[in-house]
Order: sequence, then structure tokens, then C-alpha cells
Amino acid sequence: MSRSRPVQTHHRQNAASASAGFGHGLRALPVGPGGVPRQAPANAREDRFKLDPLRIALFLLILISLSRLHLHFGLDRFRPALLLAVITVAYALFNPRSVSTANLLRYWPAKVMVALAVTACFSAAFGLSLGGSGSFILFNFSKVLILAFLLIAGIRTAGELKFFVWAIALSCGVLAYYALFVFQLGYDSASFAARLTNWYTYDSNDVSCILMMGLPLTILAFQTSNTKLKGLAGLILLGIGAAVARGGSRGGFVSLVAVGLTLLLFVPHVSVIKRTVFVMAVMAGLVLFAPRGYWDQMETIVSLEEDYNWTSIDGRKQLAERGLDYMKRYPVFGIGVDNFARAEGTISGKDEIVSSGVRWTPAHNSFVQAGAEMGVVGLVLWTWLALAGVFGMRSLRRRLPRHWRRGTSDQRFLYTMTIYMPVSLIGFSVAAFFVSFAYEDPLYILAALMTATYVCAEKELAREKRHAAGLTVAGPLPTQTQRPVAMRRPAAMAGR
Repeated sequence: MSRSRPVQTHHRQNAASASAGFGHGLRALPVGPGGVPRQAPANAREDRFKLDPLRIALFLLILISLSRLHLHFGLDRFRPALLLAVITVAYALFNPRSVSTANLLRYWPAKVMVALAVTACFSAAFGLSLGGSGSFILFNFSKVLILAFLLIAGIRTAGELKFFVWAIALSCGVLAYYALFVFQLGYDSASFAARLTNWYTYDSNDVSCILMMGLPLTILAFQTSNTKLKGLAGLILLGIGAAVARGGSRGGFVSLVAVGLTLLLFVPHVSVIKRTVFVMAVMAGLVLFAPRGYWDQMETIVSLEEDYNWTSIDGRKQLAERGLDYMKRYPVFGIGVDNFARAEGTISGKDEIVSSGVRWTPAHNSFVQAGAEMGVVGLVLWTWLALAGVFGMRSLRRRLPRHWRRGTSDQRFLYTMTIYMPVSLIGFSVAAFFVSFAYEDPLYILAALMTATYVCAEKELAREKRHAAGLTVAGPLPTQTQRPVAMRRPAAMAGR
């Protein structure tokens, strides 16, 4: 009898073991000729992003909350935000797999928002006006928190997170379009400069707060998108600079400088050339569209002691001083949410100084607003939410593998998100120093995106860990240099 052919079992056994080791929903690597495993494609382990009514409704909620697009078309009487929120909740109830509620309170931003909500309720109970604060919480602040938690539940993958980052970028684009083509320049007698004075969505300081939180995220969208979307993001960057210029806000200019310096000096893993190009694109919009008298107005920043904000009884300096006094008089829970203007008209003492009528003035500073209206507890919580993410995202980036910088598209996006989210928080915080935005959408949307970043990063890390465990269980895979082991017949039968 002739000798049998060698049977190559070693490769087959190892290939079978490798397949068995890729459990927990992970597919085995394809095995090529000779039993050598082929490399899986870069996007093989990415979650596919699919649009559904819930994601579309949340996208539109962000868009109208930040850009107030509906006001331009007179749609406010239809309550579009409420309608979209109802659609989102209804879809989630009938399609529970479309959301993830397991992570709602797992990470610190969500916990801080809940603590702020509780503090706001206590401030209403112990403040100047229970009815005023209570109605504001019920009809305004609650909507902001609902949107934030809907976002946390609705963002399950990096692709969905990127989708909502684009919602912020497009909101900035809408505001830039308004500034360039809708609202007209007028003469400001206080500043002797031409500026946009007829905003019906925001004033110039308010719109700068939205633009400065969105600028870094627009750069993020530029870096992580295809060519066509890069062009759109580039136009938005140019428009952001133009909108800041035409708005004529000195607070907006200071915020833009702060964001620009942060991008140039404190953004890791992005080349100096790219950072410079991004900043120059925004500055080009600022220079090209700066109206008459803009730079003269900006020069007054260095002579604050001669400015009305320093000398007037309703200027920012004296407003801040009175806000600190309210916090001293109501240190635990403050004067109550949305009661700063009421305090100005009732307990400020301005009636003893002004004879022609007392102006009920808002705080014009989000930090002062939070401290005066929610006390020391509220100030600490609000500041924590605004600034702790700068260090939280940096800590998360240190935990992420370095190869994510050039990994799958999801990995690259999540890694880059931890770079630009701190800049966005800094931009918001600096701009918030000039506006009363303690209970407005921007910060809470950023907190929701931070939470989603934690969720998606942990999910991707766990997936990589399972993938690595699968390789370990399967044992070492054969290389092309290994020779097959032949199964020979017993010697007694060799001569037959």
C-alpha cells in the first residue's frame, strides 16, 4: 500500500481555535491560504449609524435651541421644541432599543446636572419669590435639562455623537448667516460704532457665547469629515469670525482671543500648521467683515475704568458687587432661580441712589448669576459643570490607546473629541462671563456630549479588550514559516 499524504492538522486546529476565541459577538479573523489569518478591515468593528425619527428630532432640537431658527420663520407659535421633545419621548417609548438608559447617571456631568436641578428647587423655596422661580424652573429650566438627558440616552455610538456635533456646527452656521445676510448694521450711540443692533434671537454678547462654544467643535467636524463637509465646516469657521465682528461685542472679542490662544498653545496632537490655519480662517472672517469703528471700540477694553460698565450703577462692575452681596445675604440657596432682576428692583438699595426709577437688571455674568440665585452650593456646582470637563476630558484622553489617533474612524473621532471639548468649555466659560446663561441650553448640551463621549469611549475600550481576549484564548496563530505536522502511518503498516 502506498504511503498516505501528510494531513495538515496544525493549521486547521489553530484556525478553529481562533474562531472559537472570538466570542461575545465578535467575528473571527478570516483565514487565508496556509491557515494564515488575514487582517480585518479598519471599520470592521464600528457600529453603523442609522438615522431614525428620534435622532432627527434631537438634531432639530439642538438646532432650534441654539440658533433659534424657528423665530426667523415665525414658527414659535407652534412650539417646535415641545413638539420635537414629544416625538423623541414617544419614539423612545415605542422603540426602547433606540435609547440607552443604563448610563443616564453613571458619569459625573449627569450627576452634577441632577444636583443643580435639586439646588434650583431649594433656591425657589428659600428665595425671594417661590412663584417666579417655580414657574421658571417648570417652563424653562426643565426643558433644558430634558434635552440634555434625552441626548445622553439617545447617543449610543461615536457616529451618533458626531452627528450631534454637526448640529452645533450648523447652529453656528445659521447664526453666521443671520449676521451676514439677515440682520442689518446700525449706529450704536453708546459705542460710536456700527454693529448689529436688531437681533431678535440673541443680543451680540449672547450670540458670541454660542459661537465660542461651537467654534472648537466646528474644527472637530472639519477634521473628522469628508471633503464636501470639510468645505462646509471651513465656511462656518469664516462665518463665525464675521459674526463676532459684525456683532461688535467686546466680550465676544475677548472670548475669541481666549479660544484662539487656547487652540494655538494648548491643543495636543494637532500640528502647529493646522492649528494656525484654523485660527487664521476665523481671524480672516473677523478682519474682512469688521464694520466701521470696530477696532476703535475694541481698543476701549484696555481702558475699563473710563467705561460705563465700570462707572454706571447698572454697569457690570457694580452688578457683580451687588451679586456677591446677594450671595452673602443668602449664602446657602441664594435669592432663587431667575430672581436676580427682582432683587435689583427690591433689595438692591438702588432706590436710595436713583431718583428717576430703578432698573431691574439681569446679572450679565453667568457665574455671578449662579452664585447669587443658587448660593454657594449652586455656584460650586455650576462652575464644576463648566470647567471640570476641561480636566475630565484630558484624563480620559490619557486612558485612550495612542493607536486610536490613526485607528478606525470612530476611534479617531473619540480621541479628537477629547482634544476639542476642553477648548469648547473654555470658550463657553469665558463668553459666559459676559452673559446671563446659567440656565440656558449651551452648557447642558456640552455636558450631555461629554457624558456621551465617556459612554462611547468606554464601549470602544471594552470592545478592544474583548477582541484582545479572543486572540489570547485562541492561542498563538501560526506563521507562514511554520511547517505542517504530517500524520504518518504506524511503522508496522509501512511496508504493506
